Amino acid sequence: MTAGTDTLTLGAFSAVDAVPDATTMVAALDEVRCSNSTEDQEMSYYAVVREAGPAWSEGKGAFEQAEANEHATYMNALADEGVVLFAGPLAGSEHGRIRVLLIMAAASETDIESRLASDPWVLAQRLATVSIEPWNVIVGPQRLSAPQLRAQ
Repeated sequence: MTAGTDTLTLGAFSAVDAVPDATTMVAALDEVRCSNSTEDQEMSYYAVVREAGPAWSEGKGAFEQAEANEHATYMNALADEGVVLFAGPLAGSEHGRIRVLLIMAAASETDIESRLASDPWVLAQRLATVSIEPWNVIVGPQRLSAPQLRAQ
């Protein structure tokens, strides 16, 4: 969050931006997939759910929590690296006990765990990761083919 504004910027999008259209989202996924692939390590997508932790300040929304700027800076850095593709609160939970969905690109769940462990809100027990699940894109240019789906 930038001083004097109500805008929290995460990656290419900010809290006051309109929801990106499908073309923009697909282009972002394509760009990250291409920039993250290496010859010896393939990146996969993961859906990550995080929730308010034991140190969450009750009665305060996400933007009013201690260390909100440090958390935003850390998450923006992960987005700039192409690790966090999309992130945001679920069902308006940013006004109470937050629940967040992240779509991430990484080589493994362990990689995600280690990257998220250094988030200032995690270190302060303000936020906790509750699930990390592999995410297969079924619709869109990065989708899996029917034989790939059956093989899983």
